[in-house]
Amino acid sequence: MATTPVNREEPLKLGLRNLWYPLATSSELKDRPLGIRALGEELVLWRDDNGRPHVMQDRCPHRDTRLSLGAVVQGALTCPYHHFQFNTEGQCIAIPSEGGACEATKRFRVPTYPAQERMGLIWGYIGDVDLFPPPRLELAEELESPYWTGFLQTAIWRTNWLRVYDNLSDPMHGVFLHAKSYTLSRGSRTDRMRVRELPDGFAVEREGQRGVNFDWVEIHNTGTLWCRLDIPYPKSAGPGPALRIVGFVTPLDEHRTRVYFFRWRKVQGWQRTLWRTLYKAFLEYNHWRVLEQDRVALEAQRGIESRLHEKLVQADVGVVRMRRFLQQELQRQRAIYARAAAEARAASADEARPTVPAPVETPAP
Repeated sequence: MATTPVNREEPLKLGLRNLWYPLATSSELKDRPLGIRALGEELVLWRDDNGRPHVMQDRCPHRDTRLSLGAVVQGALTCPYHHFQFNTEGQCIAIPSEGGACEATKRFRVPTYPAQERMGLIWGYIGDVDLFPPPRLELAEELESPYWTGFLQTAIWRTNWLRVYDNLSDPMHGVFLHAKSYTLSRGSRTDRMRVRELPDGFAVEREGQRGVNFDWVEIHNTGTLWCRLDIPYPKSAGPGPALRIVGFVTPLDEHRTRVYFFRWRKVQGWQRTLWRTLYKAFLEYNHWRVLEQDRVALEAQRGIESRLHEKLVQADVGVVRMRRFLQQELQRQRAIYARAAAEARAASADEARPTVPAPVETPAP
């Protein structure tokens, strides 16, 4: 009897919740609210009077208007339709048609998510904070080290975020897809791949070469998902070690993904100045060409349901580990949700159970 394949990744198509995600660059969020999509949700980013960022669902609970079309007035997010005002916790604090602050405001609240600003990015913790308290946002140490310097590249690709992580966990594609690029044209086209476990993730690496091409990548979960890899530079790229890439991937919806790639180099003094000059004059253009090659290849793939018909080879061991990595976290979260639901049902049953009065003892005559 034929069996129907099960797409185990369908629950992940909009993203993996209960994690920190970069939602925009700091320069994109100015004094007006910014509407975005992330993990299939419509969100509004805005700054209070102290410049602190906040993340809320982009819908006014009054008449369903987008709050991102409004403004920030005296430190409150103000709906454009009837000027309902909401504080940083999402609580309505004023209804102008009812005289401003009034009893009716208690009925209106906008769901919010924790937010912070780090490394020139606005981060949001998209999840259920009661069951999954937001962890400390831990980034790759080189990103905030004074010994490193670099630039951020970000782009929106019309592909599912799972496809992007497949690509990142597959170093072997470098020597083929990017064979005509400035940095990735060298190295053997035949090799075996291996997976090495890390305390907070795993590494995928070529067995036969190191420091020649895109030869290894690390995948980490430190409260946010990210990758780290090195790209060897030719001498024409100036003095200094290999190019370090630290990347983040934010699913916007089922069909679009935003990528954030920090391109970093450990250089100081005149070498730092020279590399930054070379980057803006020459290297950045070549880096964008490589990203375009990835984008075109990924956008040409079909939806994640096509994975049911894949035929993988040994070089795909990193892809397999990446998918299992996400499934393990998904199952961990599902177990917590199931336990919380069971506890809620038990508590509800206890409340519904009728109370039987204790028998009254009659004193003996």
